[in-house]
Amino acid sequence: MLTCLIKPTSGTAKVSGYDIEKEPNQVRNKIGMVPQLVSLYKDLTARENISLCADYYGIDKNIKEDRINELMELVDIKYAENKLVKQMSGGQKQKVSVVASLVHSPDILFLDEPTIGLDPTTKTVLWDLIQELNDEGRTIILCSHDMYEVDKLCENIGIMNKGRLVAFNTPQILKDDLMKEKENNVKNQAQGNGNMNNVLTIELSVMVDNWLSDETIKKIENL
Repeated sequence: MLTCLIKPTSGTAKVSGYDIEKEPNQVRNKIGMVPQLVSLYKDLTARENISLCADYYGIDKNIKEDRINELMELVDIKYAENKLVKQMSGGQKQKVSVVASLVHSPDILFLDEPTIGLDPTTKTVLWDLIQELNDEGRTIILCSHDMYEVDKLCENIGIMNKGRLVAFNTPQILKDDLMKEKENNVKNQAQGNGNMNNVLTIELSVMVDNWLSDETIKKIENL
């Protein structure tokens, strides 16, 4: 909805000061989007795909090529500029998709599961790129099921459940809240079976899988 691909069932929202229902074109000019499934023309090269996006946004021809070169260097995909998309690896396609989403210099970048299916090395490269783009002043909205990824990259996290925002805070506060909830569950179970050490051991192994930092785990161990 925030990218104006679908209309809200109720209510509205503003992106960069523009109403998503009343001013969708202004919103689109302010945002870039990297979809989960790479949306590039397979029979075009990387540069041809990016150039097409630049033309779509009406980028001045006098600056278009320089901007494309600069962005391709930024994400380290210039070496494959003349390679057909259908011949590229998943990581290369994602990099081209990122350049295409940045060619009109958006203030806000939406990333939908950008590292899904990528090998660990390529995933790390993209994480570094996301951090660099954010350091340059761009707002990054990352949609991901990888809690390690969001913990590593995000300053604030919102958790959606059945279309509703059920939690929103910093990673550490969300983890602390989870720790408190688990701590209460542990104590309740311990009271029931009379062996708190065993319950703590079992519950702690579950908590590790439920996205807790080393610092948080140490707090539990010291109970």
